[in-house]
Amino acid sequence: MKRNKRILVLLIIIISLFLLCSCKNKFECEIIYNAESTRVEDFKLSDIKLHIKNKKVDTIVDVTKDMLSAEDIEKLKTAGNHTITINFKSYSKTIDISLIGQSGDGVYFDMPYYALANGYKGQELKLALRSIISVQTKTEKYDDLRTDLAKTDKGSTEGTIICFYCQKEMDAKWDGGKTWNREHVWPQSLGWFSTTMAGADLHHLRPCHQSENSSRNNTLYGVSLGYYEPKDSVKGDVARILFYLYVRYQEADRYPLNTVCESFDMLLIWNDLDPVDSLEKQRNEVAYSIQGNRNPFIDYPDYADYIWGSLS
Repeated sequence: MKRNKRILVLLIIIISLFLLCSCKNKFECEIIYNAESTRVEDFKLSDIKLHIKNKKVDTIVDVTKDMLSAEDIEKLKTAGNHTITINFKSYSKTIDISLIGQSGDGVYFDMPYYALANGYKGQELKLALRSIISVQTKTEKYDDLRTDLAKTDKGSTEGTIICFYCQKEMDAKWDGGKTWNREHVWPQSLGWFSTTMAGADLHHLRPCHQSENSSRNNTLYGVSLGYYEPKDSVKGDVARILFYLYVRYQEADRYPLNTVCESFDMLLIWNDLDPVDSLEKQRNEVAYSIQGNRNPFIDYPDYADYIWGSLS
């Protein structure tokens, strides 16, 4: 009996020691990878870092091949949007990586801002533009837009603002949304964002008359019965804003093209039928001065055709 008790006590001690050691060896991990899009030939696995931390260790190490499956390693040798899984001991994390390939027969645009996108078309052009416009000098807050939109969408007279869908000028003073709202052109309820990042992007949000905003609600854009059809004078604006969002935000890759509009071909038509006007050019420059990135489809509307249309 005493012998059994001694064995039991010994087992309890061993289990306690094991649990104690396990606790001491517990660690936290975080993936560090900042590049939105990288060329295939420039990408190195060591560009992805692993931040390992526990009570005794706080270090950053390169991700190595043994942390990936053979299938994921092969993925990283080709252009495209890739989802890979990084495994380190008991830690496992899935991340998305966009890689741009070589083409050379695509579009060329002489504006220095877009130099890295020259020579590409189709998906590769989309990823090259994403790499460029994802670099922002400032990330705006939703509250900032109450004053920012009065600058980007300034009316013809001082202290006025041009509302998006109705194109009317009204007092730019913010009154809590009673007169005009900060309109998400891609309805918030149909997207991946709240009121940060895409939900507070100056190239995305436009001032909108309160009653028009309520009437539009979250109805998909289109020309058929049951869709919301904006005025002809802003159809191109809508298309170019949606194009921007599809390119700027990797999350949009997971949303079908009919999530927000009747068809993507319709947006390409709107882009042609309603050319870029002076207000779009003005707000692109002002947004660039505040936020630090541009809407490429305002600077060069044909980019849409090179990515999604006949020129792709």
